[in-house]
Order: sequence, then C-alpha cells, then structure tokens
Amino acid sequence: MPIGNTEIWEITSSSIFGHPFHIHDVEFNIISINGAPPDPALAGWKDVVFIPGRNGGGPGNPGTPSVVKFIAKFEDYADALHPFMYHCHISLHEDEGMMGQFVVVGSSTDIDDKNKDAFFFSVYPNPTSNKLFIHFSDPSQSAYYIKIIDVLGRVKMMLPSPQIQNGIDLSSLQKGVYKIQVTENRFKNNYTQTFIIN
Repeated sequence: MPIGNTEIWEITSSSIFGHPFHIHDVEFNIISINGAPPDPALAGWKDVVFIPGRNGGGPGNPGTPSVVKFIAKFEDYADALHPFMYHCHISLHEDEGMMGQFVVVGSSTDIDDKNKDAFFFSVYPNPTSNKLFIHFSDPSQSAYYIKIIDVLGRVKMMLPSPQIQNGIDLSSLQKGVYKIQVTENRFKNNYTQTFIIN
C-alpha cells in the first residue's frame, strides 16, 4: 500500500473457531463487528481484535461468516526485504500458516501535514547500509536539529545544528527500521520520514 494511506480492512472468518487477529506496525480503531458498533470496551486504539467464529450453522447449513471492520493509517515504510505481517494470535493457527505479509511503499513523505507544501525533504539511499543523505526540495532550507528514532520510540542519535553535506554516519546503529525527525530552521516545525538500515 502507499505510505500514508488510511485504509479500512475487513476481516472475515468462516471458521467455527474465533481468531484473535493481530497486525504489526499500526494500531487501529474498530468500526464494526458483524455490522454492529463495537462494545465500549473495544473503543480506542487496538493492535489485536477478536474475530468471532461463524454465526449459526448446523447439518447442511454452514452458517454466516463473521466480519470485523477496522480503520488504520499506514505511516511506516516496509519493503519486501522487511515486510510487516498480520496473523492469528493462537500459536497453533499461526504455526499452520494463518498469517500474511504486507509492504508499505512509495516515497516517504512528511506524515505531519503542517506546512507540507512549504517544507519537504527526502532521504537516500533508502534502505541504506551506513550513511544517510538528506535532500531538501528548496536549497535555501536547512535543518536546525535532527533526531534518529528507533521503532520503540527511543532516540538513538541527536544532531543539533547538523552538518549533513557528507551524510549522517549510521554505522553505530543496528539493522532495522528508523525514523528521522528533522526540525527545520525557520519555524522550528518537525517533519518525519522512515528509513531502513540493512
């Protein structure tokens, strides 16, 4: 899917068993369960939702599949080498293949829409192995501050008044998915992109 997409997913279970569905990378809000709004206990951000087993059924009647709908925004880049996954949280079901993978592709653009047209930067190469370069769409723009943040939200590097013409040395970081947060010089707004170290 394109990075920055907001999507509604519909998960259907025709099994007699219920399945706790888990998705990596995003949290979501449940829209409906079998066409009805979720109970208040299911309000708020989730990364697991229980998909009930099919409704009714019996000899010669398979019953009605259960359907859960949720909405999520996909803001983190993932390529085929490092895809995200979704799966049933019952170990036996997962071990028997009840899982899948997805990628989030396209140029990593600013997911914070403030002043999007006024300030834009790209990072390359992405994925990278040891150095990351920044390109500003307007050559007069510059970075006041840069942070490199891991997937757990931990700040791994802080670069005040960074000198970035020779790239940012990432050799001290482990392989994985990171965010680069650039504070622009003029208004001190923060803009974020995602990149991978491989």
